[in-house]
Amino acid sequence: MKFVYAFDCRGPGLSGSYGDDILRLMLSPGMLSRSTKSIRVSIGDLLTSMRIQEIVQNAGWDDVADMNLRILTGPSINAIDRTAVHAVTRRSEIVCWLVENLDSELAWEQHESLLANSGAYLGMADVRFDDPAQWFFLSNGLVRKYRLQGSDAALFYSMNDEENADFMDTEVFEEYGYAVTREDTGLRWTTFDKYYSDASLAARVELFEKLISGLPGIDPSLASDVTFLVEELNPDLFNNLHALARAIEGAETMDELAHAALSGRRFFQDFADYLYEVVPVDPAVQRIPMDRSKNRVWAYLGLAVGDGTPTQRALGKRFDRLNRFFNAAIHSSRSRADVENHCAELILAVSDLIRSNPDAARNPYLAYADPFVESMSILSRRIIAGQTR
Repeated sequence: MKFVYAFDCRGPGLSGSYGDDILRLMLSPGMLSRSTKSIRVSIGDLLTSMRIQEIVQNAGWDDVADMNLRILTGPSINAIDRTAVHAVTRRSEIVCWLVENLDSELAWEQHESLLANSGAYLGMADVRFDDPAQWFFLSNGLVRKYRLQGSDAALFYSMNDEENADFMDTEVFEEYGYAVTREDTGLRWTTFDKYYSDASLAARVELFEKLISGLPGIDPSLASDVTFLVEELNPDLFNNLHALARAIEGAETMDELAHAALSGRRFFQDFADYLYEVVPVDPAVQRIPMDRSKNRVWAYLGLAVGDGTPTQRALGKRFDRLNRFFNAAIHSSRSRADVENHCAELILAVSDLIRSNPDAARNPYLAYADPFVESMSILSRRIIAGQTR
């Protein structure tokens, strides 16, 4: 699940360096470090006062406060001090921490600790990006800052610009026992990311999580984790997996079940293509025929987790079995339960493969390379032609 934690940047206990103060407040209870999942944190001021005129003509402070409450009102959880939000809106800025892929039990414990220890804390709400206001101001309006998993913290930078990135938070994380690394987010969330402002993709992500939470062996907590892992891998790949979930959700007849199986096979092949692209250049891998999807999965696993390791064998055999099933199910009659079980197993196998080596599975440049290459080609042609603008 996703949660937003709100603070008054001029509230009691916060200094002029309120970013560091709030970071310490969020880390000190230890709830975030207890999560075994990969958590993504985005931080920033609510930019409502800057954008309100685009939404409400002749807007006043009450309109800004109402919009703030609209953003900070969750679909299920509303632990926000509404009176305080109205008061803060007129004199200060509201700072938000968006925490993605956090279990609700830990989220509530974090909330109770903040209530007890911070007079600047305004409360918590859950977040869904199929809500236009929450998507616009929280997904697009905040800055992605960290990935946390247990006591590991990765600080984000983009486009290989590690040298000029700001890593001032490192000391604070280390103060609370985190091992700090840095992660290149590539072209994602930049001007070259065509999905960054795609509200329809955000809505599909939320629907996918809902659809798979009803599949065998996938509870809501696992559905949140799987959705998070696959969505950030590659948006195009996620769209294919979403199509599979939609296909099985509505399948009733034999033809519809065969279509779901076809979606499963198509995703498997596209996933293998993706893995083939993310592995380092290696002559042994390059010799693998492009129509041998399962071989490319094994080759990737050999590089990501070690050739001949138990993890490679276990995951490789799972994908081999799934590949055989979806190929056969296209041309034979299978029960809905059988197709549904294998769709769930494919989704789980993909998430297990990602977890086996997340850094190897991620390629934050691959999905966004085409617009980048096109922009560089246009710039090169202009330079060659002597144009400076």
